[in-house]
Amino acid sequence: ADRVSALEAELAKLQGKEAEFAEAQKAREAESAALAKANDRIRRSEVLRAAKGVLADPSDALRYLDIDPFVVSDDGEIDEAAIAEALADLVTSRPYLARAEGQQKRFQGNADQGARNATTKSEEQRLVDELGEATRGRQFERAIQIRQRLAAIKSA
Repeated sequence: ADRVSALEAELAKLQGKEAEFAEAQKAREAESAALAKANDRIRRSEVLRAAKGVLADPSDALRYLDIDPFVVSDDGEIDEAAIAEALADLVTSRPYLARAEGQQKRFQGNADQGARNATTKSEEQRLVDELGEATRGRQFERAIQIRQRLAAIKSA
């Protein structure tokens, strides 16, 4: 590739097109850098995806594997069998990294920050406040209804 580039540079010099050659060379270098960056991103994401069911912490795959040998084709595909083989070798050499049989995900909650059955803490607090007002206002039937709703929320 270097010899071809040198010959192209000499030809451009003979033809008086050195500036055009330099611009084309810069464009090729930028394209090559962008392609390398995209291929690296593809390699990383494919290795992480494949490691999800194999390793307890999928990011360990990036820590312990050399991902550069995994070749990304022109259409963005990567050899999944090679990645699976590398992960199997990693688990063989470092068995403590493997995901245990039946192992749960680390995070077992959800993102509702403590809400229960679509009832938010603010709704429960609102009912407690209403109960206090009903009791102070001697509205005992209303207070009983509010207590029943609170009990239903807490038991759900």
